[in-house]
Amino acid sequence: MTGNRSIRFFVGIHEIGDLTLRLSQGLRHWGFQVTNVVLQIESPLLMREKSHDRYIPIFGNKYVSQARIIGEFLKQFLQYDVFVFNFGLSFTGYMKYSASPAIRRLAYVDLAVLRSLGKKIVIIANGDDIRSRRLLIKEMEQAQLREHVKYAMSDLDLDGGRPANITDEIIRESATKLEKYADHIFARPISAQFLTRDYHLLWLPADLSTLRSPPKKIDPPLIVHAPSNSNVKGTKYVLGAIEKLRRKGYEFHFELCKEMTNTEVRQKLASAQIAIDQLILPGYGLFAVEAMASGCAVLGSAVPGYNGFPMDLPIMTTTPDTIYQNLKRLLENQRLRVKMAQEGRVYVEKNHDHIKVARRFLQQIGEG
Repeated sequence: MTGNRSIRFFVGIHEIGDLTLRLSQGLRHWGFQVTNVVLQIESPLLMREKSHDRYIPIFGNKYVSQARIIGEFLKQFLQYDVFVFNFGLSFTGYMKYSASPAIRRLAYVDLAVLRSLGKKIVIIANGDDIRSRRLLIKEMEQAQLREHVKYAMSDLDLDGGRPANITDEIIRESATKLEKYADHIFARPISAQFLTRDYHLLWLPADLSTLRSPPKKIDPPLIVHAPSNSNVKGTKYVLGAIEKLRRKGYEFHFELCKEMTNTEVRQKLASAQIAIDQLILPGYGLFAVEAMASGCAVLGSAVPGYNGFPMDLPIMTTTPDTIYQNLKRLLENQRLRVKMAQEGRVYVEKNHDHIKVARRFLQQIGEG
């Protein structure tokens, strides 16, 4: 792989799905200098296993936290050539959440500075940062994903948990600023309602060397569900299906992985045969990637051929309407479980290995 290895990368300042960490590791594999700095949330459980280069404490006094973030920008803006911002958040991007219109106008002013200095800016949008759930529902209606639409409307906060003052129009304005300053944007269709220009497809990077697919005990199988957000993941429907299967006499173990570190969840996946991902929005996240890499048959709401996924996506499309039937099918069909597990490992090796993701990333932004 060719490229200017003297190029220095800054990756930050938000972490979601270990993307900041794993992308940094992949870029380093290809010989680039990389520093990642992320906001530190007040959660020892979530942070104790992380190994980012540096953290910006944002708990406590908000003005002190804001000063720390701006101070970090002043330390970094001259040192690096390429700035990669995860979750659509730059050093001043968080200002878009302010109740004050004057402060909101300062959102992304750091990008203007970086642009004026000739820095390359890469934005990764991977959630509700520039998503409109209302517009997403319309897109799902057009795609005839009727079950997804039904439960998105009944179960989800259509504002994505944003502050009351943050409307779709404000998020649209933020997306416009990102498009103005960014050299490249990475996203998925379900998170890109306000983008008007072309973008690269986002593939979550995972360190597959730490995720093995060992031989597993077949019966009774272990089913695992690990909800980061119970409403989005459809956890109540999962629990309902599990209870119904037990009443019907099916033999299996079930583990609801809550308040666990990533290492603990991975240990469960290493023993599991079936993993249940989210059931509402038509996508998948790091849990599904790690489940497939660990040799699990995965149920989830992702749809082959939708959201930029290939038609051979090895996830059994599942909504609250079909979770019971699909679990029943997998419990009764050992061969199908094994086949899906094998196909899942091949799929993540092709699409999610952090070394390959970093290589595609470098090629797409013109540094490979």
